[in-house]
Amino acid sequence: MKNDMRKIPSELRYCYCGCGKTLSCKINSSQKYLHGHNPLVNRIEHYLPRETRVCKCGCNKSFKCIISSPKKFILGHANRGKKFIMGKYPLRGKTYEEVYGIEKANAIKKKQGDKKRKFKRHEIRICQCGCDKSFEVGQLKRQRYIHGHNMRISKHWKIGLEKILNYTRSKKGKTWEEIYGEEYREKQVSKILKGSLKRPTSYEAKIISLIKKYNLPYKYVGDGEVWIGRKNPDFLNINGEKILIEVYSAYRHPDNYEIIRTIHFSKYGFKVIFLNDNDLYRNKNWESQCLGKILS
Repeated sequence: MKNDMRKIPSELRYCYCGCGKTLSCKINSSQKYLHGHNPLVNRIEHYLPRETRVCKCGCNKSFKCIISSPKKFILGHANRGKKFIMGKYPLRGKTYEEVYGIEKANAIKKKQGDKKRKFKRHEIRICQCGCDKSFEVGQLKRQRYIHGHNMRISKHWKIGLEKILNYTRSKKGKTWEEIYGEEYREKQVSKILKGSLKRPTSYEAKIISLIKKYNLPYKYVGDGEVWIGRKNPDFLNINGEKILIEVYSAYRHPDNYEIIRTIHFSKYGFKVIFLNDNDLYRNKNWESQCLGKILS
């Protein structure tokens, strides 16, 4: 099929737009215009014959346009031409008073204002607060006061603001124990721990599995269930003995962590057993070592 298309002879034709250029096309082709010269398809009239004309506004400037165009003025010169022809000059920059006088200017302004009010459907009302001032408002609105003149609303707002300020000032600088009591504080902190922290940790999970395996008398309370002097231990003895187990990471806690916890819990008569990552992860026989520390 491609070889058949190549055998079709071509010919030269003149472009129908009148530009005088030629185009080469096949004999059986219906092409009449060069690419972009068809004014009906592309709406381009630059290829049509043109002429220069003088603007009739009196500026003595010339412009180019198509021969068949009825254009007589440069763009924007038509109104100026009318003013030149009629002997009138532009009134730009002058006020109504300078052109028509004070009385006629006031009448024109009043008419313009009346038209605007009729269109917007506004009306003038007297403020009901007793100030004898008037304000303009839409006819469909329920406004009865000028903004800020309704004392009832402003009084309620002031009373509410004073109550809020007094409530916040009374609690400023106080702790949860002073405001709500110690029990409320412990409940709130335990809820925060359960919601924000991941409990139990991987270290605590290992000790929980060890307790279940050997039936040790300890219970996990590290999720905020038990508080001893504002501190939450990890494991608590169930048999009535005052013994606690603390599981921690030596990398994440300070060097004096064990000293601080022992001093705190010893005030309440508790003995503390400490297990860290050296006992749990860095030791192959971690079960025997942890059992030896717990049962000793």
